[in-house]
Amino acid sequence: MVGVETGSPRNEGGRESGGHRSAANVFDWFVIVNLSLFLAATGSVFLSRFVHFRGDGHLGEFGIYAVICIVVVLAVWRTLRRFDWPLWLLAAAEIAILIHFAGGLIPYQDGRLYDIVLCGIRFDKYVHWANSFIAALVVSHLTRRGGLAVVLMVLGLGALWEIVEYAVVSRIPDAGVGLYDNNLRDLVANFAGGLTWWLTSAVVDALRRSVPGRTEGGRGGEV
Repeated sequence: MVGVETGSPRNEGGRESGGHRSAANVFDWFVIVNLSLFLAATGSVFLSRFVHFRGDGHLGEFGIYAVICIVVVLAVWRTLRRFDWPLWLLAAAEIAILIHFAGGLIPYQDGRLYDIVLCGIRFDKYVHWANSFIAALVVSHLTRRGGLAVVLMVLGLGALWEIVEYAVVSRIPDAGVGLYDNNLRDLVANFAGGLTWWLTSAVVDALRRSVPGRTEGGRGGEV
């Protein structure tokens, strides 16, 4: 698979096969740019909007989420920078990041974009669905796996975040993440996103196999 130039060779599994890595590869810059944008937006927009919608009494909740986000980003950067990250995959990951923060930043009537209800479903569930679809793309590319294994890995990642939300709810009265019903709806949306990826990848694989002269040597399961 063709990836972006990162300064060191990669094997077919997407990992480094040896050699010396450049001081900062494309994924490094991706993380640096997005972390910088997050910190800048936190100081200029996120904090003020959070106080507007939740009140000064919930600054502790905001601080917990901000710290968790930074720790998660640094852990992901440290763990995944050794993998091959083609530009199309970074672009997909950027879309997931942007639609997530758009939900909390873009105003809608007296609330936020997250408060829109379309066909009886809140906007944040659509974000969970889309982000899980994109997460499946990433997991499939990095692990070289497909099918149900990827769906379950994505569902597990989503469950980890729901555990974080539960921890916040159990420690901070009236936290703004919703209750048990909200957690399960989030997981259902995550599962739907993973299943959508699985169906899409199966269709793409079938179309590829139907092309005359196409070999069967490619790995299925990656859109």
